[in-house]
Amino acid sequence: MGALELIVVCSLLSRDDPQEPDVRISTQAWYSVPYGWLYITRGSRPGTATPADFGSDVSLDPDVAPLLEARMRVSGPHGVGVRFAQIDAEGTGSADESFTYHGDVFDAGRVVKTELDFLLLEGDYQFTVNRGDALEVTAHAGARYWSFSGRVGTVDAGPALSTERAFASGFWMAGVDLAWKAAGGLELRAFAAGGYERSSQYFWKAEGDVLLRIGGSFALTAGVRIDVTRFHQSTNESNLKLFGPTLGLEVSF
Repeated sequence: MGALELIVVCSLLSRDDPQEPDVRISTQAWYSVPYGWLYITRGSRPGTATPADFGSDVSLDPDVAPLLEARMRVSGPHGVGVRFAQIDAEGTGSADESFTYHGDVFDAGRVVKTELDFLLLEGDYQFTVNRGDALEVTAHAGARYWSFSGRVGTVDAGPALSTERAFASGFWMAGVDLAWKAAGGLELRAFAAGGYERSSQYFWKAEGDVLLRIGGSFALTAGVRIDVTRFHQSTNESNLKLFGPTLGLEVSF
């Protein structure tokens, strides 16, 4: 083999698959159903809160939340990604039992309106161990920022009560995703990630999607997602669980 032929062969072996996209942007609608409870004090003083359970003490209806993700390959197996989700859930119902939220006592039978805003923002470094194979495995290491705002108020004929609490924090994050390229433009994906600080401060999530390419750089996605955030900020606590199906569109280039 001559020098020229050797250079050409080495170049073909070392270059990336031209069919593999460098950038992937996806947007989804997530029908998120909230579960769990809140324990929100006033001024971090013990005794100014009792657990408020979703569905019995406070009502939160499902929310169609926007999900956005962008992934970019930097070099070879190395990449970066960002993800965004905004959940704005609200609901109105009668309290089954008395509960205390942010220092205010809501008696059993009061009609209470609850609004919960929860923002999730993630950024990570990604390493794909077998890029271009039919089954790709990608490791993730990064961080999650979240912000919480909860408003509770009465909407009946009794004495008016209304209170609100907001704060934010973050987690380190690690995870892995799998992508299996099946025949006919069909792709199956799974992603699991989480972060742990202590028994009362952690999060984890899992996602599964089916992707169908509809021509060129576009694809439709459908799947399911669960996200659990257990936080303990000063004397405030929550176990917030969001679960439901997703539907969206992806563009890659």
